[in-house]
Amino acid sequence: MLDSGGGNAAEKKRHSLMHVQVLFDSGRLRYESCCPSLEEPLLLPGNEMDAQLPSLEPAPEEGNNRPILESTLQSMTLSSEETSYPGEELRTDSSIRLLRIHGASGREQEIKCTLQPFDLKDEPCYCALSYTWGAPVRSFDSQDEALPNEVRSILCNGQALSVTPNLEDALAELRQSGFIDWLWVDSISINQSNLIERASQVALMARIYHSANETIAWLGKDETGAEDLQWGIDVMVPEMVRRGSKYWETRCLSDAELPLIFGVDDIPGKVLRIETFIATHHLLHRAWVAQEVALSRAIHVRCGRWRFQWADFQNVYKSLVKARWFLEKVSARSPDTHELFKRAGAMLLLICATRACVAFERPDTQEVLLPARMMILTIMDLEDEYGMRTDMEKAAAWLGDSLSKIRLLQSSELHDKIYSALGIASHFADRVFQLIRPDYGRSAEEVYTSATANIIMNCQHLGILAHVGDIARNRSLNLPSWVVDYSQLSDTSRICGFGRHILFSLDESVASRLPPPLREIQGVRLTLEGTDLDHVDVVSLAMWDEVLADPGHHFTGFCDFLSYLPCYHLNSWTPTEALWRLLMFDTESIGHRISLAARSSYSQAFLRVIAELFEWWYEVSGYTLETLDTMENAAIVALRRFLGGTEWQAIQDLVRHCTYAQVKHFLDSVSPKVYNRRLFKTKGDIIGMGSRSTQAGDQVWFVRDCRTPLILRPKPETKDFWLVGEAYLQGFMHGEKLKDSWKVAERLRPVTIV
Repeated sequence: MLDSGGGNAAEKKRHSLMHVQVLFDSGRLRYESCCPSLEEPLLLPGNEMDAQLPSLEPAPEEGNNRPILESTLQSMTLSSEETSYPGEELRTDSSIRLLRIHGASGREQEIKCTLQPFDLKDEPCYCALSYTWGAPVRSFDSQDEALPNEVRSILCNGQALSVTPNLEDALAELRQSGFIDWLWVDSISINQSNLIERASQVALMARIYHSANETIAWLGKDETGAEDLQWGIDVMVPEMVRRGSKYWETRCLSDAELPLIFGVDDIPGKVLRIETFIATHHLLHRAWVAQEVALSRAIHVRCGRWRFQWADFQNVYKSLVKARWFLEKVSARSPDTHELFKRAGAMLLLICATRACVAFERPDTQEVLLPARMMILTIMDLEDEYGMRTDMEKAAAWLGDSLSKIRLLQSSELHDKIYSALGIASHFADRVFQLIRPDYGRSAEEVYTSATANIIMNCQHLGILAHVGDIARNRSLNLPSWVVDYSQLSDTSRICGFGRHILFSLDESVASRLPPPLREIQGVRLTLEGTDLDHVDVVSLAMWDEVLADPGHHFTGFCDFLSYLPCYHLNSWTPTEALWRLLMFDTESIGHRISLAARSSYSQAFLRVIAELFEWWYEVSGYTLETLDTMENAAIVALRRFLGGTEWQAIQDLVRHCTYAQVKHFLDSVSPKVYNRRLFKTKGDIIGMGSRSTQAGDQVWFVRDCRTPLILRPKPETKDFWLVGEAYLQGFMHGEKLKDSWKVAERLRPVTIV
């Protein structure tokens, strides 16, 4: 709807920040995970980390366009060398500055405002602004939030102050709408040239947004698509809700039927404009927005004169996703837009889930609303991934979880991919700032290394290593292989995330007799305790998701891998059963966070998929079904051997028989598990899946406190290793104990990862 201005008051809830206390023992850090009384953080603090780390400046690369703090400040002309800051000094650690926009007199265009200090302890009434420093609408080739070259000027306390064009537009629109409340705006309320103040205010930001009466999310003055979004809110969402999810999930409506349902023509065009509106607004891809919106008491969104509720965006996205067939049909017109739409949607769902975990106070009764079921599920996940026996383990777990959730979001500065997660994490764990505090004087490499190191040293389980990703990716930062590179806009679907019953462990009777595991960090060297189990012997040249996407090019490579598989497997499985169970992680995913043991009926769906791929491949290759039995093509021979006589005959029948629903359910469960993972076979004839860069010669390791095996690669001419990623070993990942023949307990030794 069109804006009428104003804001709502609400009671505030404050968080206290704990004093930092450091445990540092003779330059070496040691963590004993079986010590239940550990309550103090084991961390690499600023000065000590700086002393241990060698030069970590990234090697210059062509096309490396990541933004730098110095260029940011220069483009904003906020340096004290060019202009003094108009705000008064902040006198307490809970002080903030708020501004009030003056009304325009006559035809006056220049924005004038008053900037005044307040103390959060006094519970001032104010609103907070959430916006982008760069252009409000993103371009498709942008990898980071672009910073503007143009700057504008406003009068603050009678003194000229440079701001970005998007911020000036926001202030002008607020003034035009009659907004008179006090307002917190990061680039004005914080002296950006004072790095010490900047760091302390960043540490307060969660409290600032949670204490605000309302947060205003500014999308920019361009109203293109806003009217279509309003139609989606008023017409599309209610109609889709009225007909129910099943109607949209199971029916495929024609273009002629849609106008009869919604009462307007060109429904595909409207939906595409809605999708474009959500996809291209930079605010919905910005890392800081996750905490700004998730922790706010109330949020409304402004786009020019249009005004929406934040929940409207979530409802529109969820409604479109239900009719996936329609959305994909529309999105075929613009694949780039659809990819951005999915990323923006992931951010909307993240904020929705986070808000469901936050306990707010009702302004009328001050009754505390208990967290929803989502909070219980989140805690259970964190217990499994990190362990949360002590306050410090709880803080490290919430920090790791928050960092992983904003992985796909962007920031104009690399440091902020870490610092923007601190607010959400500290809302649920008081001691997060004992692990890491904002410090813009350190390099991004030091900040990233310190964040991962402090999570490792203060968690019961090493779940953070599952988020490292693929060593083959082009890491723009010079980081050790065990450090998570949060600057990469890529998600990591960790193996244990597909089921709590996935567990690779020693027998309890053996584990209970072992001493506490070794865990040390010296500079960039991480030393853990484990043993090598096997060596990778063969890898599939074609990954399963590549085979599905383009069987004409990749099916032969897949069949070549099949020729190396053993004719038998654990649990008396046939090769086909072992493989389809591996592709599914032997886990059937149904809905969100729910997983069951895979049903044996999926073997038919797997054979049907093989049949479809085979049919596609032989048509491209010029073969026919009638001549295949006599062909001696290497791929066909390998496939015959893999399937066996009975299944080879069955696969030809399954080309014509097998339900589509079974195949769809199988592929829906398999797709997220195989994405960016490669099949491999070990010298001991175990089949598994590892990261994309897994190669022959890599070693499969059992590492204590890891819930999954790790793939490690020996570093030439040293005894050290690189971390390639986690792995799934078929037949060992669902509570089955490690084989006695491996003699794991007797072979445990330190392993250093660099």
